[in-house]
This record gives sequence, C-alpha cells and structure tokens, in this order.
Amino acid sequence: MHLFRWLPLGLILMAGTATAQLQQYRPNPQAGREMALHTCDACHIVAAGQLAPLVPGYGPSFADIANRPTASFASLQAFLTTYHPRSNMPYPTLSSAQASDLASFILSLRGRR
Repeated sequence: MHLFRWLPLGLILMAGTATAQLQQYRPNPQAGREMALHTCDACHIVAAGQLAPLVPGYGPSFADIANRPTASFASLQAFLTTYHPRSNMPYPTLSSAQASDLASFILSLRGRR
C-alpha cells in the first residue's frame, strides 16, 4: 500500500526526465549524413561526389531541398516523419532523433548546388 502512494510521483519524475532528454538532444548533421548515405542515396543525391541516385529520376537532391524557400528544420522533420500516400517517397520509420539529424544535415547543404 505504501508503494502506491509514491507511484504517481515516480511516474511524473520519469516523464520529466524523458522530456528533458528530448529537449537536450542536439541534432548531429554528421550522423544525418551517414544515415542518408546508407538509406536515402537510392533515390536522392545526398552528397557531393555522388553523380546520380541509384534509381534515376526519383527524388530531388538534398542540396535542392535545402535551398527551397520553404525548407526549415521543422518542415523537414515533419516531412521525414509523415506518410506520403501520393508520392514515391517511402514512409520512413525514423526516430525523432534520426529525423532531427537528417534535417540538420539537409539544411547544412543550404547554399550548395
């Protein structure tokens, strides 16, 4: 019985710790680059030196995406974690951290073509 009295406090502390960890996460563009080179390069040019995607004619280059006027960290992160039924873009199963890393990598390409 005594344990149940403290259970709500424990749950609140655990939720607070999880929230603090998410708020403290800093996107890592290098991790996003590595993920893109292994996951996204089939349909997109993701880095300098990549001549063409493995599947020609599919997605825009990451530099082109970064240079769109509407490209922002929030818009990219939302796009990367949302299902797109009317496009060729597969539904990625990315964690929030992975989507953040990938979005930060894409935005690091702004100004490049």
